[in-house]
Amino acid sequence: MALEFDASPDELQFFLQEAEEQLQTLDDGLLDLERGGAREDLLQDIFRAAHTLKGSSATIGHTRMAELTHHLEDVFDKLRQNKLGVSSALVDAGFEALDALRLLSEEVATLEEVDFDIAPILASLASVQSGSPPAAGPAATISASVFEAHVVFEEGHPLMAARALQLSLELAADGRVIEMTPEREAIEQEDFSGEMRVTVEWPEGQAHLEALLARTPDTTSVAVSAVEVSESPSESLYTVTIKLDADDELRAARAVQLLIGLQMEGRVISSEPSMEEIEAEKIEDSLQIKVEWAAGQLDLDAILAENPDVVEHEIEELTLAVVEPAAEEAPAPVAAERTVGRRKPPATGNTIRVSVERIDRMLDFVGELVIERSRIADTAHNLQATVGSNPEIDRLIESTSQIELLVSQLHEELMMGRMLPIESVLGKFPRLVRDLAQTLNKEVDFELDSGEVELDRSVIEAISDPLIHIVRNAVDHGIELPADRQAAGKPSAGRVSITARQVENRIVVTVSDDGKGIDADALRASAVEKGLLSEDAASRLTDTEAINLIFHSGFSTAKKVTDVSGRGVGMDIVRKSLENIGATVEITSQPGEGSVFKIRLPLTLAIIRALLVRCDRWTFAMPLDAVVETVRLGDMQIHMVGERHVIKLRDQIVPVMHLSESLIQGRHADGHVTDSGYAVVMNNSGNPLAVIVDSLVGEQEVVVKPFGAYIPPVPGIGGATILGDGSFSLIVDVGRLASLEGAEHGAAFAA
Repeated sequence: MALEFDASPDELQFFLQEAEEQLQTLDDGLLDLERGGAREDLLQDIFRAAHTLKGSSATIGHTRMAELTHHLEDVFDKLRQNKLGVSSALVDAGFEALDALRLLSEEVATLEEVDFDIAPILASLASVQSGSPPAAGPAATISASVFEAHVVFEEGHPLMAARALQLSLELAADGRVIEMTPEREAIEQEDFSGEMRVTVEWPEGQAHLEALLARTPDTTSVAVSAVEVSESPSESLYTVTIKLDADDELRAARAVQLLIGLQMEGRVISSEPSMEEIEAEKIEDSLQIKVEWAAGQLDLDAILAENPDVVEHEIEELTLAVVEPAAEEAPAPVAAERTVGRRKPPATGNTIRVSVERIDRMLDFVGELVIERSRIADTAHNLQATVGSNPEIDRLIESTSQIELLVSQLHEELMMGRMLPIESVLGKFPRLVRDLAQTLNKEVDFELDSGEVELDRSVIEAISDPLIHIVRNAVDHGIELPADRQAAGKPSAGRVSITARQVENRIVVTVSDDGKGIDADALRASAVEKGLLSEDAASRLTDTEAINLIFHSGFSTAKKVTDVSGRGVGMDIVRKSLENIGATVEITSQPGEGSVFKIRLPLTLAIIRALLVRCDRWTFAMPLDAVVETVRLGDMQIHMVGERHVIKLRDQIVPVMHLSESLIQGRHADGHVTDSGYAVVMNNSGNPLAVIVDSLVGEQEVVVKPFGAYIPPVPGIGGATILGDGSFSLIVDVGRLASLEGAEHGAAFAA
């Protein structure tokens, strides 16, 4: 069924981005809660995230998300008040609710209703809330209050039904609607006369409910009568006095944005001047707001201090006296505490949102600029070689160098716009490891250290699935059962860690575990059993080469197939997926001690540094970060090992292949390898490979151009580029090139 929400498409996109951030905060918070127990700052963070998500869900009219988040918020609120203790049932119910909220958020993206019943999850959360409070220091019970509200809307107003529907959603989000006349279905069908009566359970108290109703637009009359009154005063009501920049012509717009922001995070009860007056630009340089802020005064102070539009601010905490049922007016608030703050430098937080598609188009233009820059540079140097040096040509070369610098800086700045913290993909792994460990009845401590590492968006998207597979294998195959670990003298809880660091122009992601490791002998035996290797070839594999056998399709040493792994599907796809983006993966393992997967990722896929080489009349580009060294073939002797040519390079046997023989039809068809030219030694996932070329051209920055849908994949080639003279060059993919010759596992394996 198609859905409609009370928001524009841009607002819905903003909601989805904010919802994902809040859900990730809640995910991380629940994990911290499970591992380290309840801390005041942690409980404030997760309560605030739930409160924000509830408010934004209600604002767009997503009633199911608002209702579910409201019940989740209640659980966190009881944790804050020490009415509940942290338990596995509470954490499990919380994660179940978060999974449901992510599913419901898809409704906003697709505008299609998901066939999902939230009632069982609400029941789980209610069951958690009904549990006994912890023995130490229980807080006093606060009884809920029930009120009857009578609201009359402006007669004949075109948005009368819409205002009433929005009010009903807000009441349902922050309280419990017991009875409403007319019913919500009638209001949705605009069968509404303008008069609304609601009986609502409202834990926040009568004053808060009256304030909510009073700021409802287009009402002519609001009346609230108390059936039951809260037994304790509000502890989160503040008066905020804000000073704006008097010279700012947009200060009215700044004030509106500020009020909306506070309303999203808390509850704005009133403001002086009012929102209507501010929208009419009837505002000087100060603003006074009464706001309810559940996260506390320090949190409110920090948010105001970070707002670049706030020059100065003061916060007064208010304490309301208990409202008696017969009282007609609430006593005036009494100031209890004051915080004064000044804004930080306005440079922080000055951001705009730009679509990824626009940045990609700009990068395409910069790529063309790089090509034209190279052509201009070649033309200038050719002129100098032909005509000789003169002032005009010298100035042309100088301008060319300046253009080269500016284009490089422009590309770098645009690439920064595509960069995302690697935390955006690694942040989901703590939850994944926790759930997987529970499924496998294992104990696993997960460590994540991503630092400040950032990657191009296209690389971020490409590494998610390979990393998931590696981590799942670490938990399933690597980490032993608690009893087995204790028998081996290890702690019952295993350790899985992910670290990310920038090393030169590459990002190195390391996945390690302290499990049972990889048995190289078992891999050799399995390879012989599956017919992949002869016994003689298997015996000559080094341990590193034997471990790399796991990258063969269909290769698995698991004794049984599980829902997690064991089918022999995955590690070959992992390496191919990584090679597709120019990444490499290396494995080291020690039986009984654990394994380490080291993935080297490029910062970007758009423009790379390459070594240009020639074979016959063809020019090829080899990614410079895969090049280890270049050597002249005349200085060394080529040997035969089995059916492969190899060279001996500093006591290491390196497989040899001729680029022309592999990629150009008809050259060296008899298998003869020339002893002239150069050998470019390349790193192929930790295994060296010597590629023979006729000559070296030099280094150059090249723009990677994919072949597109009309050209099928070319073995050994990862793309093409246009050089400065207008000719094109094929970009070598070292992983695919090695697979053409069977050299991906070293000389012994190829033999």
